[in-house]
Amino acid sequence: MQSWPIRGYSIQHMIISASRRTDIPAFYPDWFMNRVRAGSCVAVNPFNPSQRRVVSLQPGDVEAVVFWTRNPEPLEQYLHELDRLGIGYVFLFTLNAYPACLEPGAPGPDRAVRTFRRLSACLGPQRMAWRYDPIILSRDLDAAWHAARFDELASALEGAASRAITSFLDMYRKTARRLRALKDNLPDIHPDPASHPAAPELLRTMAASARKHGMALQTCCEPGDFTASGSRPGACVDAAWLSAALGRPVAGGRDQGQRPACLCSLSVDIGAPDTCLHDCAYCYATSSRKAAINAFSARDPASPSLRPDRSGRSG
Repeated sequence: MQSWPIRGYSIQHMIISASRRTDIPAFYPDWFMNRVRAGSCVAVNPFNPSQRRVVSLQPGDVEAVVFWTRNPEPLEQYLHELDRLGIGYVFLFTLNAYPACLEPGAPGPDRAVRTFRRLSACLGPQRMAWRYDPIILSRDLDAAWHAARFDELASALEGAASRAITSFLDMYRKTARRLRALKDNLPDIHPDPASHPAAPELLRTMAASARKHGMALQTCCEPGDFTASGSRPGACVDAAWLSAALGRPVAGGRDQGQRPACLCSLSVDIGAPDTCLHDCAYCYATSSRKAAINAFSARDPASPSLRPDRSGRSG
């Protein structure tokens, strides 16, 4: 068996984020379960790959796992094993139903709704959060489009989700470059939709729709406060939510490693950038489809880290 050199320090008793950087349930469930069975994984600093840290995945050390996903279907077969081990988990399920040019690899909305409702029926709506994220405003995707689409999806998810989370597009360099390539398919994308005059009223409409369908709408990582529009600032990785959803105390504490407006509780992310195949044009963690395909092709389910480097070592 290959020996994997590991450097760094151990992290225990943590909320595990799986993951802001990629869709582990959709593309790497076998790797994740191998690491759970092994009892640990290696998290690599995406900005400095020489910095690695060992993260315990022992059931007694994992406070909760937060799965970020568009398609949890490949992970579903393993959930009974997590249950048997006593590892608690929740799902942040992104479902926007944007045009295919923006989300070419995402499951269609009908399939996604069916998956969401099936998972909710098994776990309960308190362990499911719906992310309608990010809001992109353009000539074709205007406030009226979003209001209608959000209400349609909220109706389809009624009774299956405990909360709805949204935010406006942040124009990172990767995002700007990829969206520029869509200028013929999606012209006049607003560079800062949170400042758009229609933004407050759109959130007011979305908040009313969410309430109508049994959900509370919260904003994610928005510097501006839209509470007056009915959507309070909130956390995605939320210790209070995890405690209530899982029926056991989960430690809080602000995650200072996130952006200033982020209210998330402290967690450790075990994903890696440039590994997601959904190919969403607005993604901040994937530079190109080619990079993601190369990483996926080189994946090693036995590696302690999600993305082995070119030398074959973890990281």
